[in-house]
Amino acid sequence: MKTIEIMPLNKSMKNLSSYEEGKSYRKQFDLDNLDVNENLVYVDISTKFHSVSYKFFVGMFGGSLKKLGNKFSSHYRFMAGNKINAKFSEYTTQFLIREQAENL
Repeated sequence: MKTIEIMPLNKSMKNLSSYEEGKSYRKQFDLDNLDVNENLVYVDISTKFHSVSYKFFVGMFGGSLKKLGNKFSSHYRFMAGNKINAKFSEYTTQFLIREQAENL
């Protein structure tokens, strides 16, 4: 089991919104390596964040979703407030549906 913690970079940071931010966190936590590791990965999102956008989510987890597909949700577990957890579940489904549609 591995835990990664997504914390604000400064006191005024309340949202995770850009694709580039997501890519930066992806690189920081070496998710390409964690994707192929068999251990469960817990992603602890600070409660200081009010929202997380789809663009950020795709920047950080798009590569993992492409690699893992439906296994993504059993490999990565999110620990955040209910609102953000619900959004991550929605974003995962949305991404996988888009991927399926593109591959038809």
